[in-house]
Amino acid sequence: MAGEGWISIHRQIWNNWTWKDKPFSKGQAWIDILLLVNHNPDKVYFRDSIYDVEPGQRITSELQLSERWGWSRNKTRRFLNDLEREQQIDVKRDNRKTVITVLNYTKYQKDNTTKGTTESTTERQQMVQQKDINNNDTIMINNENKKDIYISVPDESLKSKQKKEKYGEFEEVCLTNDEFNKLVDKFGMHKTEDMVSKLDNYKASTGKRYKSDYATILNWNRKNENEPKNHSNGNTNSNPFAEMFKEVIGNEQD
Repeated sequence: MAGEGWISIHRQIWNNWTWKDKPFSKGQAWIDILLLVNHNPDKVYFRDSIYDVEPGQRITSELQLSERWGWSRNKTRRFLNDLEREQQIDVKRDNRKTVITVLNYTKYQKDNTTKGTTESTTERQQMVQQKDINNNDTIMINNENKKDIYISVPDESLKSKQKKEKYGEFEEVCLTNDEFNKLVDKFGMHKTEDMVSKLDNYKASTGKRYKSDYATILNWNRKNENEPKNHSNGNTNSNPFAEMFKEVIGNEQD
């Protein structure tokens, strides 16, 4: 029956071509918020400061969300205000950040452990199968009430064994969902996608392999920021990926 039950959405949907089409619809932006918020307490680095983040929270900015959704800042602010009036989120703003809190997030994440007693056998089986496949970052959205959400949180013992997903046109870049999300938190979605694309092209064209693509991107970014300093010291042992990126940028400027 329409309007009943829930579905599972994995954060890997961010890499699907349909999701990247902009501008976002309001429904797509709402789902994006649910995917963006933390499912565990954590500390995040945002604009040179460290903040504590609770489950269901996201530290961001209206500018970042506007760029992510392909909207104007006025439209983004109106949308967040609408969600707040509907008691779906709480928004706190200051001159450095915007903190979004999805209301009832913790309540329904906890209730998810007992919800199965009233669900159909088929739905319970689907939920178990989905958790076995993904093991992490799966969000359950209950369609019976637009404010009800259910989150499947991975077992702590599985965190160190997260499956790496393939990114890029040639699928040469391998990152866990946590690694990809950390890059987005640190650099923003646009720069993260750009760096992933450059590394993907480089690996596909050269056959180069790295033990950790996540560490490679971080190292490239640090070396790229310090590049003038390195050249002034006569340092020639630069990262091949950084050199490749520099060449690409030079060609684009020409």
